[in-house]
Amino acid sequence: MTKISLLLVLLSFGAFSNELCKQSIVKFNTMFGKIITADDFSSMTFDETKLTQEQFNALSSKEQVKIFEKIKPLDHKSRETLKRVSYIKEDLMDTMRMISILGVPEGMSYEDLNSILKMYEDLEALELELVMCV
Repeated sequence: MTKISLLLVLLSFGAFSNELCKQSIVKFNTMFGKIITADDFSSMTFDETKLTQEQFNALSSKEQVKIFEKIKPLDHKSRETLKRVSYIKEDLMDTMRMISILGVPEGMSYEDLNSILKMYEDLEALELELVMCV
């Protein structure tokens, strides 16, 4: 394999890796009802906004957050999402421990338990994807 071919393979893997990371972040948000696209975050630099610092500071907080999400580096967004996944997994595990100790609460069905387990498994798979992004 020539050096150029190897370089092209490595570059294409990097692009695929970024796309996979973005898809994982979108998937996480979708799991919890927040619909976003891959273009909503880590898709530009501050220079590309063509705003001066003064113009940026004059924007509303909501507009600043929207721009900040777009300029936030992908590895930072991935770490942020990974942290959220870990917290939710901990909460789900605590819930399962309490159920195993106290029994299934009245009004909770085994379908509810299966939903908790399924969410935990989905988050575990997502966590593995996100770990590759950081």
